[in-house]
Amino acid sequence: MRVEKLSQRPRYSLINYDSVNGWSSLHYAARFNLIEMVDTLLELGHDDRVISRDLESNTPMMLACQYGHTEVFMRIAKKYPNSLDSRNKKGWTCLFFAARYLRTDMLTVRGSCGKVLFR
Repeated sequence: MRVEKLSQRPRYSLINYDSVNGWSSLHYAARFNLIEMVDTLLELGHDDRVISRDLESNTPMMLACQYGHTEVFMRIAKKYPNSLDSRNKKGWTCLFFAARYLRTDMLTVRGSCGKVLFR
């Protein structure tokens, strides 16, 4: 689907979950580094009420960290800085994903997203 058509769809159809893995539209966009789609989903308020979580409680930002999609990570972090502290079922945060998968560029992110990653 083309990104410009997303805004023509009802809001409820943007926040859908895959029954197999629990991924939302934003999870898929974050995983596959679809920056324009991430921007559109965030602009349309995809996670305004509740941060999306999959069946393992991973957030879209965690997927961006795992796969090294720094721009996607930054865009979501700027909009939802409090989600940086979110933990999945294993207790992992975005910081843990970045460290586990050696995403050093994400480990050095500090105040640019409105929150310090290291304490």
